[in-house]
Amino acid sequence: MLLRIRSLLYHWEAVLRTVQELRKNSESERTVRYVIGHQMQARASVTPDGRVVLDIGANIYVDFSYDEAEERLRGALEMGEKSALKLLSCYEECKRNIVTSDINISQLHNYSVEMRATLMKTAS
Repeated sequence: MLLRIRSLLYHWEAVLRTVQELRKNSESERTVRYVIGHQMQARASVTPDGRVVLDIGANIYVDFSYDEAEERLRGALEMGEKSALKLLSCYEECKRNIVTSDINISQLHNYSVEMRATLMKTAS
């Protein structure tokens, strides 16, 4: 899960850089290549008009101005970073609990071995 969040963060950072690049070069036409399938690309000439279309999930695409898109992407990045930190802290806590449980199980096993040895000695 953490890898998925990190890959989404990387993707959102790349999209944010793209929006910023479009804003910076909004006067000039650009030629870009789009991936449209496995090993298939299409070439297009794009003249920035101050708007971008973002995928907001579930195959829903929404038209945003550059400002709205940057705000939304920054919000997603901030939320993603918080989620990654929280997930990491939960993972660390779970790891500590597993180690503690493992130690407790080992101690119980050792105690039961000692008890059986004591019972065998007293029985003989």
